[in-house]
Amino acid sequence: MEFDLSKVYTSVNADELHEGDVVCVADSLSLLKINVRNNTVAQIISIESEDSCFRFEVGVGRFNLAYLVSPAQKGFSDIDEDYFPKRSVDFTMFSEQRTSTGATK
Repeated sequence: MEFDLSKVYTSVNADELHEGDVVCVADSLSLLKINVRNNTVAQIISIESEDSCFRFEVGVGRFNLAYLVSPAQKGFSDIDEDYFPKRSVDFTMFSEQRTSTGATK
């Protein structure tokens, strides 16, 4: 998938995304580009408040960048088994280490 900057969401425009949207997530732009290239996707569980830098919550944690792959389907309540491959994705390799205060190393 070709990287399109107009599909990148941050804490500034996070409210434009919705629960159920299919996204690639990361904590840095370089890692986000890798996830987009590899089509490593997740479904948004919730959008955190403006008090948080890590506003995009997916099944494996919270991230500060999201790339919209597909908007949520109307009535979309669970992960679409046909869309998501049945494999385990280890997102820890795509996010930077965080300290106990939430800062990245």
